[in-house]
Amino acid sequence: MLRIGSCLGAFVLATSVASAATIVVKPGSSVPTIQFGIDAAAPGDTVTVMSGVYHESLVIPLGKPLALKAKGTVIVDGRGAGGAAHGPGIRVFDPSVSIRGFRFRDQSDMGPGNPGIGVIAAPAGLGLGIVIEACSFEYCRDGGIAMSGASLTVRKCSFRDVTNGFGVGVDGFGAVIENCQFAGSHGIDVDGGEARIRGNTLRDCPSATGIRVISNGALIEKNTILGCEGVGILHVGDDGVVRKNKVEHCEDRGILHDSGSHCVLESNVVDGAVREGILLGGAFSVARKNVVRHVRNGFASPTLLASNPAGMLVFGGSVVVEANVIEDCAGDGLRVSSGGAEVVKNRISRCGTNSAFGLLAEGTNFVAVGNVVIGVRGDGFVVNASPAEVTSNRASSCTRDGFEANFPTQTFEKNTATGNGAEGFDLGAPNLTFRKNVAKGNRLDVAASIPVMTFEFNAFGSGGPLTPPEVD
Repeated sequence: MLRIGSCLGAFVLATSVASAATIVVKPGSSVPTIQFGIDAAAPGDTVTVMSGVYHESLVIPLGKPLALKAKGTVIVDGRGAGGAAHGPGIRVFDPSVSIRGFRFRDQSDMGPGNPGIGVIAAPAGLGLGIVIEACSFEYCRDGGIAMSGASLTVRKCSFRDVTNGFGVGVDGFGAVIENCQFAGSHGIDVDGGEARIRGNTLRDCPSATGIRVISNGALIEKNTILGCEGVGILHVGDDGVVRKNKVEHCEDRGILHDSGSHCVLESNVVDGAVREGILLGGAFSVARKNVVRHVRNGFASPTLLASNPAGMLVFGGSVVVEANVIEDCAGDGLRVSSGGAEVVKNRISRCGTNSAFGLLAEGTNFVAVGNVVIGVRGDGFVVNASPAEVTSNRASSCTRDGFEANFPTQTFEKNTATGNGAEGFDLGAPNLTFRKNVAKGNRLDVAASIPVMTFEFNAFGSGGPLTPPEVD
């Protein structure tokens, strides 16, 4: 019985493959236009288009799954010989279509009914998904690819001077956009679950976001953004991963995730943003091994959060901020506003102005372990959280205090403050525990504005106090 069934399945598959045909489109032949080839094709056929310039606006109807392939240089031009605009390059209504190797050029805006988009996909029902591969889009007035209603894969495509709409705009589940090139074009906009955005490069993006993904379970990985008029990467949703991206010279934030829990921002490099290099919001999220440089603080009218932009700003409950490097930023280095935050082994150097902070902590149940702040133009660590545990951190060569304790019920243990321009430790809150800390070479190693609850086993530089400091 199994053998008969297997043979029957193989026979059905062979029959299906054998029934598929290839239709060749060539100017001057019996199939002279692409639309003629599409109309002649049966479901499952391949339409192969030979080199040439085709002044057409194409339609692939529902019920006609097919493969559309270019052989040689095939240009779908949005204007006729007399310059009249045709409208979109291709409208796709079937959810199982592949389009490979075409060059879409000068898709012109003819109004709401005929937008100047290279490929519009609005399929209904279930299908294997639409694949657009190795195509180019040039001077498309309203976008390169716009799709809703089915899964979409866009791979190895290029977009040049797509200045209205998005290079790729998707409203649907399971979008995959990978290894595409965007030059002087709007970038990627996805609204739908389980999106995969990988290996794309955007240069001189003129839009408010280079890559915008509203998706639970998204993966945004190994993309490069070199110049964006707004936010480089924006993600909203739960369970997302933003990893190994490179974002440079954005006129707003580099990477922004401000809504959604259990997300990971890991091993990204952000250089030259105007606001925060990285902003991470959402409970139970992680920022790990990111590098942020040269946040520029360039606002004419700063908002509350942007009044002193941070290299990295993190908020939301129970976040983990670990092993990040933040350097040469004009504002604060790292700001964490969270209940239950763990801030571990970060390095912050050469940030700030005289009113800035290397690491500013706000919230409750804050833990900081093994962080290093060097050469900040302002205070090193400012801990405005209660309770807080600040252990084995180091502040060196800051222009103001190395450490400030401003809220009650904090424990400072095994920290080191050296060569800071004001106090090594400025203790300004009640109910503090101050144990096994080291301060050397600061203008004043330790000062307290109120009595410290526990003060023991600390070490100070030559002439420094070995007993509790006097109250200022």
